[in-house]
Amino acid sequence: MNLPNKLTMLRIILIPVFMVVLYWGFPGAHYVALAIFIVASFPDMLDGKIARKYTLVTDFGKFADPLADKMLVTAAMPWFVEIDQMPAGAPHIFLFRLVESRTLCLLFGSVRPFFLIVTHWIVFFNIPEQI
Repeated sequence: MNLPNKLTMLRIILIPVFMVVLYWGFPGAHYVALAIFIVASFPDMLDGKIARKYTLVTDFGKFADPLADKMLVTAAMPWFVEIDQMPAGAPHIFLFRLVESRTLCLLFGSVRPFFLIVTHWIVFFNIPEQI
């Protein structure tokens, strides 16, 4: 397993830690959970750059990296709904858009130029999720 894949696995492993800390309820738990979320989000920038720069791109990385992004953001959503900082329907819209974007990539992925256009638009629309 190469370094980018290890970074992706670290992000996936930090998701349950983030959730436990978030719901634990000790004083300052929200700040610790925020720190974990930031630590889990930071390698997202690194793993892709490292994989492309050193030609370490793998099929696992292509699959797991976007999955880790979605898992992290989706894990935080129920808490925001619970504290009334997000409408209850927002996670449903997010999941619908996730399925729709993945379906477009799978349907048109064999046509390389269209796949690149779809991929860039999906990346553009995913930026606000982690902000």
